[in-house]
Amino acid sequence: MKHLLLSLFMLLTFSLSAQRLDKQEFVSGFATVKGTIEGYDAKQMDEAVVLITIANPFFEEEDELTTEINDDGSFEIQVPMAVKHQIVTYELQQNIGEIVLSSGKTVVMDFDFNSLLNDSDVSPKFSGENTDLNNALVGGFSDKYYRSVTFYNREAAQETGDMSPAQFKDYILKKYVEYSKLVDTMSVTERAKELLKIQMKCVTAHILGMGEYQIEMAYRVKYNKPTDMRVRVPEFNKPRLDEDYLDYPTLLDIDDIMMFYADDFGSVIKIWNDDVDFAATDSVIYLPNGQSVYVNSKDGVKEKIATERMLKNILGDGESYFKDFLKLRKVFGKIDRRQDISDSVVADIENMRHKFYAEYLKSLIAKTKVVMTAEQQRGGYTVYQAGANTGDALLEDILKDYKGKVVFFDFWNTWCGPCRMAIKQMAPMEEGFEGQDVVFVLIADESSPAEEWSRLITQMKGHHYRLSTKQMHSLMQKWNLTEFPSYVIFGKDGAVKDVHSIFKGVDYYKNKIDELLK
Repeated sequence: MKHLLLSLFMLLTFSLSAQRLDKQEFVSGFATVKGTIEGYDAKQMDEAVVLITIANPFFEEEDELTTEINDDGSFEIQVPMAVKHQIVTYELQQNIGEIVLSSGKTVVMDFDFNSLLNDSDVSPKFSGENTDLNNALVGGFSDKYYRSVTFYNREAAQETGDMSPAQFKDYILKKYVEYSKLVDTMSVTERAKELLKIQMKCVTAHILGMGEYQIEMAYRVKYNKPTDMRVRVPEFNKPRLDEDYLDYPTLLDIDDIMMFYADDFGSVIKIWNDDVDFAATDSVIYLPNGQSVYVNSKDGVKEKIATERMLKNILGDGESYFKDFLKLRKVFGKIDRRQDISDSVVADIENMRHKFYAEYLKSLIAKTKVVMTAEQQRGGYTVYQAGANTGDALLEDILKDYKGKVVFFDFWNTWCGPCRMAIKQMAPMEEGFEGQDVVFVLIADESSPAEEWSRLITQMKGHHYRLSTKQMHSLMQKWNLTEFPSYVIFGKDGAVKDVHSIFKGVDYYKNKIDELLK
């Protein structure tokens, strides 16, 4: 079976051997997105901004950049790039789409205002760089592919809901072959077809990397079970991704710099590396009742040897972007978390195959030091001591200084990527409430290293507490909260008005606070 699949992929990728897309490179630069909205009227807009979301492959979290729309309907935004070409997402007045940016180049996208107001699926008129590629991305072909072959499609869920990982893998790879043939029939340029196939490969790898989740969700849809993963389905036996399953990067031939054209190839690499780590070290044990138990081995040497063995068996002895970014993601993540990076680590990166890796790292370290100095001088954050109380007494200690105000509790920790991303997204909203009767309280615990926490909070306006693990547990247990980030919102009367886990988006919190302030 594996030889048949390999033959199919060789046939599919043969036409790509003579690259029609520009050769991909790692770069540190900026791309420009600009355009106009004909007939623009700011009073009729929900929010007069353009949002660009880009997934830098060196970092775990996406970057969101916004620019205001001028009175004449024009806009322009500079997007930092780590690769020469990459697909990014844009959003304007509920209209979401994908475009390809190129470092040092400009993409122009013009809209009709009336169409924007009345249609959430408006196609802009493209000009400037990558016009043929951006026209080919209109309609979201890769997203339609994803929704057709996974649990979003009830027919697909019926087929895959009871599959083993090996069966699921074969099913998805066959679907990829089928949909790739559809690309060849599209009326787009040859390089646009190549781009669509790269994006489809990335989506396919993402689906396979999330195989456990995909199979479970298909099972839930097939048998009409709750699709909220926090609700356990005892009769479902979780699948296990093993070494035979995890050779899909080789079958898809995606260990290629051209794959960085895709919007989230860095995420695909991370997911695969995590899967390999779990499969190699037995970090996850699945019980017959469907529960998963995470085992933290104290023997880090054996874990590393096991992971390296699997990497070698699947990817071979040569260089690989999967191996590169296993190391790079950990190092660049320290920048995001304001941790020191030693000279010996930088020297180790300098010995890797692309000189860009170390040059980019050193430039970001220098920029971060400048930003941190400015943040520390600017202030805007306050650190409080919580005392030794727990539970209700601790809650009373924290709230006593905020009587008559709306109080927003944000439970987070430095190691929680989604927490940091949510805090970053809410920063402009919090500034908008400055001077009003609302207080933002950010609560971490001692699992956040003190030095790292002290550095990170300099960029987070608000009232900060670092509790003991016991204190944090006592507060979260009070509202049955079990994960980060979690949120509790109090009204001016001191009563709890909202409690939940998982970030719900800036608009949700803005509307909730506006309502409570009234």
